[in-house]
Amino acid sequence: MRRLRSDLIGMLMAVACGLLTACGHPSGNSGVAVTKRHAGTPAAPAGAGGPTDLVSAVSTGDADDAPVNLKFQVGARPVAGQPVVITLHLVANQALDHLEARFHPDDGLDVSQGGDFDPEGHMEPGASVDHILTLVPAHDGIYSVMATVTIGAAAEAVSRSFVIPIVVGTSATPAAAPAAKSN
Repeated sequence: MRRLRSDLIGMLMAVACGLLTACGHPSGNSGVAVTKRHAGTPAAPAGAGGPTDLVSAVSTGDADDAPVNLKFQVGARPVAGQPVVITLHLVANQALDHLEARFHPDDGLDVSQGGDFDPEGHMEPGASVDHILTLVPAHDGIYSVMATVTIGAAAEAVSRSFVIPIVVGTSATPAAAPAAKSN
């Protein structure tokens, strides 16, 4: 049990470090809550509507045989009391008849937009769905959002859980420049 807990903490810290690295990059979202991309669609050039600098969410299952992968991008460095936009990118690794997701944040982190989604239609392997999640942290700290993704295929339905770490810090205000002396 301690080994599993230690491994989970290690994975969360690795993702948090990746998240901090990605926080400085500009957001690639277009303000659209859900965008579905079909398999075989040519990749859009950078900045043309799709997310670019993505970090993989920590999954509780084996990533090699997962029916779906979840990646995310934080639009700006999270600051207490300010909304933060997170772009989520789900990719089908197999044909899916149904995909839905529910997002459950830690206490002190509120979902103001996009807490649930259920895209319409069939998804082929390689097809993807982008979703916008807006969170408002109450105070500084390290939070997590548990994403429960339910995938329906012709033979069965499966749920997978993903953890999205959110590191919230105070906003840094630049020091005032010293006033110029007049002689």
